[in-house]
Amino acid sequence: MNMRHFELVLVLCVVCTWLPGVLHAQQSASCNGLAGSGYLEPLEPLKAGHIVGKERAYFLWSIGASPFQPANKPYLVAGDAVAVVKSAPGYVCVAYPKNKNSNMGTNGWLPANQVKIDEPREVPAKLKQWVGTWRSGTAEKLIIRLDGNALHVEGHAWWQGRSDPHFGEFSYNAAPIGNFVTFGNERDCQVQLLMLGNFIAAQDNHGCGGTNVTFSGFYVRHHK
Repeated sequence: MNMRHFELVLVLCVVCTWLPGVLHAQQSASCNGLAGSGYLEPLEPLKAGHIVGKERAYFLWSIGASPFQPANKPYLVAGDAVAVVKSAPGYVCVAYPKNKNSNMGTNGWLPANQVKIDEPREVPAKLKQWVGTWRSGTAEKLIIRLDGNALHVEGHAWWQGRSDPHFGEFSYNAAPIGNFVTFGNERDCQVQLLMLGNFIAAQDNHGCGGTNVTFSGFYVRHHK
């Protein structure tokens, strides 16, 4: 092997070692709220959290970025409850059910020191609090019933394609831990539910239905 071939092999080795880390960092740096991450990376357990401190918590476009410009500055204040989707050193990716301060999205990165994460066992939710029919818009519905000390959940969702609708559904039993429960399995359809008082935050692995069908989002109790 001559020197030129040796240098080429060395460069390829460096690239092969460096590129996966860069791709993983790019994936981890995305914050799509409750949109789920599909099979690109494992779902991190949802957690409940709330904003702390006297300063407003301004959403960031990306990790390390400056807060949104004054004309478009969605923010949260102390006490606002959020769903913590995932974390990175110094930051957390959160989703918020409704943002009265801006019509821009309801998710983004926040500095970790402005969010207190509550472990599920520290935020107990009574089993009866889960029971009912919950909706996220008109396309997603969760029906939750009691099954002994566990919950039985049925999910129904659809997405209108160019010609035909695509459907998704699941039916699982699982026992919650405090305000958090996971249904299904990561190889097939997996759905995480987090009780946030008047809302349920849901995140799936994009494996619970046809094209573009997802159960991820915020659900409110449906009263007939």
